[in-house]
Amino acid sequence: MVFQQTFSKDSFIKAFNDADIKQKVILTSKLNNEQLQSVYAEIQDTLLDVKQKVYNKTTSNEAKYLFDIIDARVEENNHQYHKSIFVLENGLRFHAQSLSDSLNIFKMLSPSYMKLRNYNKAFEIQEILERIRPRMNDEQKTTFVSSKSFIYLQLGLYNESVRELRKEFNQKPAAQRKDTNVIGNFYNDMGVHFNRANNLDSAVFYFNKAKGYVDAKGKYDPNKTYYDFFSGLIDGNIASALAKRGKYKEAIPPLKKDIYYSLKAKNLLSASNSYNLIAECYLELKDYKMARKYIDSCKPLIAEIEELSPTLSNMLVEAKYYKYTGNLNKAAEFYDKYIHFKDSITKTDNENKLINQQVSFELYQKEGLLTEKEKIIQKNKLTAEHQKTQRSYLLLGIVVLVFVILLLVINTQMNKRRQAELFIKNKHIIQQKTAIENALKEKEFLIKEIHHRVKNNLQIISSMLNLQAETIDNTEAKEVLQESRLRINSMALIHQLLYSKNNMLNVSISDYLSTLLSQIESSYNSVSSNVVTDLKCDSINIDLDTAIPLGLIVNELVTNSYKHAFKKSEAGVINVLFTKDEANSTYTLSVRDNGKGFDPSKIKTHSLGMELIQMLAEQLNSKLVFTNDKGTTASITFPA
Repeated sequence: MVFQQTFSKDSFIKAFNDADIKQKVILTSKLNNEQLQSVYAEIQDTLLDVKQKVYNKTTSNEAKYLFDIIDARVEENNHQYHKSIFVLENGLRFHAQSLSDSLNIFKMLSPSYMKLRNYNKAFEIQEILERIRPRMNDEQKTTFVSSKSFIYLQLGLYNESVRELRKEFNQKPAAQRKDTNVIGNFYNDMGVHFNRANNLDSAVFYFNKAKGYVDAKGKYDPNKTYYDFFSGLIDGNIASALAKRGKYKEAIPPLKKDIYYSLKAKNLLSASNSYNLIAECYLELKDYKMARKYIDSCKPLIAEIEELSPTLSNMLVEAKYYKYTGNLNKAAEFYDKYIHFKDSITKTDNENKLINQQVSFELYQKEGLLTEKEKIIQKNKLTAEHQKTQRSYLLLGIVVLVFVILLLVINTQMNKRRQAELFIKNKHIIQQKTAIENALKEKEFLIKEIHHRVKNNLQIISSMLNLQAETIDNTEAKEVLQESRLRINSMALIHQLLYSKNNMLNVSISDYLSTLLSQIESSYNSVSSNVVTDLKCDSINIDLDTAIPLGLIVNELVTNSYKHAFKKSEAGVINVLFTKDEANSTYTLSVRDNGKGFDPSKIKTHSLGMELIQMLAEQLNSKLVFTNDKGTTASITFPA
């Protein structure tokens, strides 16, 4: 928590316009992300022209390295962290010329990996930086800040995170360890780590120590706004620990203080977190009016921040609000929004990790590459000194060879220019190939996600019908709801099988009918416990348009047998047969029971079930045929 040095946009633009080409690049590379974003629109065209000249007319890796830094910051500002990683790794591989260059790239890579939640890669970078630390100069050691404690925290390894946090503090220079801001941040971070580990006594102890340092410094420091915000933030952390202990009433005043000073300091993330927590406290205290007020106040804030966790928390708190106030339908709606939004975040994370892996490289090997580069640079320096001592002896030879050298130089320049053009073309080809592969994988993800969402929605409808049936006393109404639920389950099962398999177009009819019969048998087990089903099915894959009506027909015929074919407590068997006639290219479905049989003239042809069967049979270009022989047999034959 430190304030940035004063930056004047107008002063920078003037200095940039007055500078030569080289200085333009150097000035821009020294900007941080926020400063670059504020001026980029005005200098973008000039930078692009300079970049084109650098790549087409020079061989300067120094300039290319600086452009890698600038391009990576631009991608970070656009939240395209996987592209930032690609640019930085390319710079490390081809353009970094010194230990300082490589360190700068590593320090930018780690936050990008953490933004993509790839903590394993971020951890590898931190390991490399720690091993390089002995070769850093004093200035580089001062600017190097390890993030391993934060990575351990995100991975849920709280003992390791606390140990690493203490180690990071002890590695700071002695002057920094005496600074009130550094000490206050350290104790506050310790409290956060213990709070996440639910070690609440230790968390409150460190929060109070941090607050003591910050409040003491804030009394006389001119940056009062900063220390008021910092103190309020610590109060919010203390309130979080109090809420975990169930002390909701005590947690409210410090949360209000945190909200006030966070809004004053324009820290919307901190304010939104406290809004959600104070709303939850009021819910637990049954003050629903105040809870509603803070839930609504949080919504404009979360719409303006990048972090998604406050949005998830707000959905969950609102779901609890409707649950506590008795509006179960709205509660279910917001719980469903919460689940879908969380699933969406998980999907995005998976896609980012996939993209991340496509541009990843072996970081441990880069440490060896870095060492090798240092050796080459040192060797080049020694060679240059040796050449300087020999220069006087080569003057005569230079006069003789100047013509040949000029020819070689021209040829070399032409080759290098062609190589630069080929490099840019190859880079474009690789980017296009990556984009096509990503599009194909995204399409596969979307198809699976559609089946997943359809299955979830159908299961929600099924659950709602089941809940409705439990509230109805009318037996016939319950049966109607039960039949509807089984029909919905038969359709949901198709999407579940498609989602769980790699093949998005066809489904195994054997797996489908086996699972469907198990569901029906389970649903009627309490009524007809002595009736069993027997399936004989060829190993066939059928498309979605055939599987859904076929499953509904089987559902209707089997449930009819359970309901009408057997007397109460009578034992029986329902046989389901599905075969394919290769010669005639037809499918045959047969459902037979050994029950009491039927009178064809008394079939309820106008019942919903029979109308549904006839309609679905016509959809498959077939007709349903009933026969009565020691039970009832229903069969259809339709084209494959």
